[in-house]
Formats: sequence, structure tokens, C-alpha cells
Amino acid sequence: MEEALDQEDIVIYPTPSGGRPQVIRSHAELAEIGSSGASCSVPAAHGEHFCGVVTLERPGDDPFLDQALDVARR
Repeated sequence: MEEALDQEDIVIYPTPSGGRPQVIRSHAELAEIGSSGASCSVPAAHGEHFCGVVTLERPGDDPFLDQALDVARR
């Protein structure tokens, strides 16, 4: 979650092909120790300030694609 706050952007693991480079070390560790293989952290803003993060997890064979990310950005 801190990675999303620090980068002020959605963090996706594994990084989608063609995705921009991001710091994802903690998301990779989460995938290794947990039962999920894919994660997505979405920072929540109130006005101009970020106030929290929601982290979503999925099995590795069901990664986060553009359609799901569009919903998360709303």
C-alpha cells in the first residue's frame, strides 16, 4: 500500500505488458507469501490529498487488466 501512496498512482503486480515501470517490490513479496499471484493497490484521494489505499488480490492466472483498472480508477 505504501508503494501506491509513495508513487501517487495505482500499482499493479505483475506489471502488465507495456506498463510503465513502477516500484513493486512489496507487491511481489505479497504474491510470494500469500495465496494470490496478482495484486493492485489503488490510492484514494480526498481533494488534493491521498487519505488511504485499497489493495485488491486475485489468483495469478487472473491478472488485473485494463477494464478492471478503469473501474478501480473511478
